[in-house]
Amino acid sequence: MSTRASTARRLGARGTVPGAAPEPAGTPRGAGAADPSASQGWASAQLIGPEADALLAALAEPMRRRVLARAAEDPSDAGSIGRDLGITRQAAAKHLRVLEDAGLVRARMQARRRVHQPVPESMRTLAELLDAVARGWDRRLDVIAREAERRDRAAGEA
Repeated sequence: MSTRASTARRLGARGTVPGAAPEPAGTPRGAGAADPSASQGWASAQLIGPEADALLAALAEPMRRRVLARAAEDPSDAGSIGRDLGITRQAAAKHLRVLEDAGLVRARMQARRRVHQPVPESMRTLAELLDAVARGWDRRLDVIAREAERRDRAAGEA
C-alpha cells in the first residue's frame, strides 16, 4: 500500500483524524456545523473542519515538523533535507509525501530533482488556526486578570 493511500486511510473518508469529535447529528456530510464559529467563538468555521484536521494530523509527528521547517528555510530535495536533519533520504521523502498529501508542501521538478517547498495558502490556514486558539486564550486570561484586579480593589476597600 502506498504512503498516500495509507495517509488517506488514516485520515478516513471524511478527512478527519480517528478519535476526533464527531460532527453534530444532522450535519450534512463534510459541511461542518451550520456556524461553528458562532457557538465556539472561533475566527472561522473552516478552522475546525477537515482541512484543519488534515493539517494538524500531518504535523503531529515531530520530525515531520522539522522537515517542514527545513523545507521552508531552503526548498530542496528529500536527500538534502534528510542529510541536514540526520535522517535517510527515504525517511525524508516519506515525511514530505505526508506533508504533500495534507497540502502543506508542494514539489516541483528542477532538473532531475523534486524540490519541496511549503504551500503559502496552507501556512496561512495554519497560522489562522493557531491565531484563533491564541485569541481564545488571550480572552480567557483577560477575564482572569480583570477578576484578580476586582478582587484586589475589593480587598483594599475592606
